[in-house]
Amino acid sequence: MTTRRRRAARFLAPALALAAGSISPATAEDGEERARTASRAITWTCTGSPCPWGGSTSGNAAVWPEGSGAVSSRYGYTTSAAVYLPDDAAEGATITVLEGSAGVWAGPLDSPHRSLAGLSAGDAFTVGDLAAGEVVSLQNDGAAFAYAFTPAGETPPEPEPTPTPEPTPTPTPTPGPGGASRPVTWSCTGDPCPWGSRTSGNAVSWPETSGAITSRHGYTTSEAVYLPAPAADGDTVAVVTGSATLYAGTPTGPHRSVARLSAGEQHTITGLPSDQVLSVQNDDAPFTYVHTPGEGTPDPGPTPTPTVPAGAVVMTSTLAQWHCDAYATCADDGWAPWVGGAVAWPESAAYSTNVREGSNSRTVRDLDGEVIHPYMGSWADGCRIHVLEGEVLVIEWQRGTDTWRPTFLSPGDVHTIELVGDEDGAMIETPDTPTTFKVALTDCTPQPVP
Repeated sequence: MTTRRRRAARFLAPALALAAGSISPATAEDGEERARTASRAITWTCTGSPCPWGGSTSGNAAVWPEGSGAVSSRYGYTTSAAVYLPDDAAEGATITVLEGSAGVWAGPLDSPHRSLAGLSAGDAFTVGDLAAGEVVSLQNDGAAFAYAFTPAGETPPEPEPTPTPEPTPTPTPTPGPGGASRPVTWSCTGDPCPWGSRTSGNAVSWPETSGAITSRHGYTTSEAVYLPAPAADGDTVAVVTGSATLYAGTPTGPHRSVARLSAGEQHTITGLPSDQVLSVQNDDAPFTYVHTPGEGTPDPGPTPTPTVPAGAVVMTSTLAQWHCDAYATCADDGWAPWVGGAVAWPESAAYSTNVREGSNSRTVRDLDGEVIHPYMGSWADGCRIHVLEGEVLVIEWQRGTDTWRPTFLSPGDVHTIELVGDEDGAMIETPDTPTTFKVALTDCTPQPVP
C-alpha cells in the first residue's frame, strides 16, 4: 500500500478535493462555536531508514496537541508536526470529520499501517482494539479537511458540515465512457498478499471490452480495475467530483503514481511500457470521472533490461520476512514480521539477524521458514551493484545500530558500496515492498564473517 507512503503500502489515495481556505468555523444551535480543528499540510522527510516513500513526501493530517504524547517519527521519516497519537491517548476517543474527508490509520511505528475507517463529512468513528505500542493518524493525501477529536468518556459534537458545491471540470473533455467510481474489494487468493487478507477502496471499473484484469500481487479484485497499458495509451481521464490518483506498474511489481487529479483536472496517458497496467483509485472516498478514449500512440515496449557487465555475478532476490523472535513480548504486542526481499548469501559470509534492540531485533527467514543470511560483512566495501530488474534499496550501516545510509536504485542504476566511519556491513534489499529484483555484482567477493 505498491503501494505506499504512510499506509499499508497498497497505494496513496487523496479524498474529496477541498482547498485549505474553504474550511470555516461552524456553529452549534446555541450560536457557540463548536470545537473543530483544520488539518495541517505535513511533510515527511527521510532522516533514517527504510524511508520507502523517497526522500520526502507530503499530505494533510490531524496534528495532535502538546501533552497528548503524539510523536513525529515513523519508518525512517520525521514529520513536520506530531501526527501519530499513541494508543493510550487514542483508545476510546471519537474522531468526527466536519468538512472534507479523511482516513483513520493505525499500526506500529516500524510496520505498515491498516485502515480503521474512511470518514466523509458528518461521519464519526470511535477508536478501539488497538494493540500496545500502536499509533493512530488521521490523514488525506490530496485535500484539507476539518475534524473534532473527543477523548474517551466525553460526548462528541453533532457534525453540521457545510455543503461543498460540486465543481465543473475545466476544460471539459469530450464525453466518453465514464461515470462513478465503484467500491472495490481486494481479496487474497494467492501470494504474496502484502496488504493482509482483505482490503478495500474506490476505483474505476473498466468495461469488459477493455481487457482489464482483476489480479495483482496475489489479490483478486471485485471489479476489473487494472487496464493494460496498450488499451490505456492515449486515453484521457478527467475527475468531475472528488479526487483520484492514477497508478501504473506491472501486475507483479510495485506501482507508481502517474498523476493526482482533483475535481476539474484531467490527465492524458502516454508512454507506459506494454507490460504494465493502469488503475484510477481513491482509498477514502468515491469520485466521478469522464474517460475519453484516445487514438493511441506508438507502444514503447517493455522497459529494456540493462546489459550485464563482463565478469559480473547475477543474483536474484529472495522473498523473505524479518521475524521478531528474539524479543520476548513480540507476539503479545502484535509485532508483525517485516516483509520484503533481499540478496541471500552463504551462511559463512553473512548474518541472518540485525542484532538491534527490543522489537527491532529481527531474524530473516524465507517464505518457507528457512533462515537466510542477507546481512553482508565488511567485505561489502567496494561491491558494485548494477540493477537489472526491479526496485532496490541498498543500506550501508554499522551492525546492530538504528541508523544507516539508504540508497534507492531502479533498473539501469549503478551503486558502489563505500563503508565509512564505524560502518561494517551492508544489505541489498527491496524498498519495503514484497517484490523481486535482479542485480549484477562486480568486485563483490563474499568473505567469512565472525
